[in-house]
Amino acid sequence: MKLPTAPPQYDPADQARMRAQLEDVLTRLETAPGGWVQWTGTAGRGTQNADGPPTLTQVAQAVKALIDDLVLKVKS
Repeated sequence: MKLPTAPPQYDPADQARMRAQLEDVLTRLETAPGGWVQWTGTAGRGTQNADGPPTLTQVAQAVKALIDDLVLKVKS
């Protein structure tokens, strides 16, 4: 089996730079400021009633859902 070759315009230095940038980003994510704890309560990802302003509870549930989703993405 013959493996495909890189196109003629391929620059190995570009790949090395991109790999270094990715490693830098991952290091920054891993060393992000600590001290945050997971919110308790109900996360709200459902649709909201557009007829009136959201309640404080609805806003808090939406914020919790966003935080949960971001924490899950960073930790996985």
